Amino acid sequence: MTSSVPIWAGGALGGIIVLMAVAIPTVVRSGAWLEGTKIVVRGTATSRGFDLASSAVQLTADQKTGLPVLTAQDAATGRRASMLLREPKEKVLVSPQKLQALADAIMAGGAADAARNQAAGQLVWLASHWPGTRSPQLR
Repeated sequence: MTSSVPIWAGGALGGIIVLMAVAIPTVVRSGAWLEGTKIVVRGTATSRGFDLASSAVQLTADQKTGLPVLTAQDAATGRRASMLLREPKEKVLVSPQKLQALADAIMAGGAADAARNQAAGQLVWLASHWPGTRSPQLR
């Protein structure tokens, strides 16, 4: 004689494991904030900091939302992080003040290459045209 309790318990346990695997990373997943010229990016398990004044930066458009994505690569370690410039829990571009702060942080390093100048210029353009059109120059 067999019992259906172990099968049900196994199914329930499997369901709970799947729910936890999906729900916990979603709740804890990510965030980013600016501390002076350093952008701190929090991932599921770790936080990484990138000094925008000395990192290689690039601004691209997100395929899904069309909003800009800022990518920073640490010059010393080669580590990379990308952040969608969207207000948390909303589907709109971050405020003009935040865009300008990011541009200022990028340019705080003094002499910059063409890519850094371009990214900072795009952020300033977006800030001055917020919430209107998006820059046609995003890569």
